[in-house]
Amino acid sequence: RRDWSPQEQMIIDWMSPRGLPVVVILNKIDKLGRAERNRQMKKIEKIPGLKQICCVSAFKKQGIDELEEYIYKKIVRPFQLAAKK
Repeated sequence: RRDWSPQEQMIIDWMSPRGLPVVVILNKIDKLGRAERNRQMKKIEKIPGLKQICCVSAFKKQGIDELEEYIYKKIVRPFQLAAKK
């Protein structure tokens, strides 16, 4: 329900060229209606350097499994495979 901050963009700008994974997690999606959530997603999807956005609601337990799966597949598993080499 708020705008993207310059500090958040600075993090993206620092991480992206280094090949570090960036995941933006939008929490409390249960607080927004579907139309407002879609509007916010469209704004955030336009931010340069972002490749993954996850919407979750800790309260309603929505999106948590998808977020865990993404973190495992894109961050944990590649690290495990690299460590075995």
